[in-house]
Amino acid sequence: MNDSWFLTVNRQGKNKIQINSTEIYQSLYLEIKQRLELDISVVQVLEWMVNTVVVAYENYQRQHNTKIAQLTTGALNNSKRRWHEFIVTGFFAKVAINFDLEYKIPLITFRLSSSRDETQPEFFRIFQTKEFQTSYPLENIETIKKNFFLKY
Repeated sequence: MNDSWFLTVNRQGKNKIQINSTEIYQSLYLEIKQRLELDISVVQVLEWMVNTVVVAYENYQRQHNTKIAQLTTGALNNSKRRWHEFIVTGFFAKVAINFDLEYKIPLITFRLSSSRDETQPEFFRIFQTKEFQTSYPLENIETIKKNFFLKY
């Protein structure tokens, strides 16, 4: 943890804490990667990150002798959604790189809508079903696609 994980902002005359989710993800990236490689679920990794941030914030308050505000569930959920998006983007990038290396066909990754129920069916319809089968270009997605679209 470092001080750049949290920012004090004044909103409507009240001091609030803003979570710097990008900085936190970058700081924890190697541990995140290691946990995912150990087949720890994305949900468990995200919960670990939330717990890490809560503990770090308690330490931040002690270090700076401040009692500004508690972290809100909303702030933590916003960070969790961003971290999930970063993880998914990483999975997509890995699939795209492997696809290009094996089939010599470049892929472009793009941001999906945040709506699980609408996005998943629409997104996967752009591919033929057989493309997800073993020995086909998108076989790697089949094994991890359940992790792409999580309910919070």
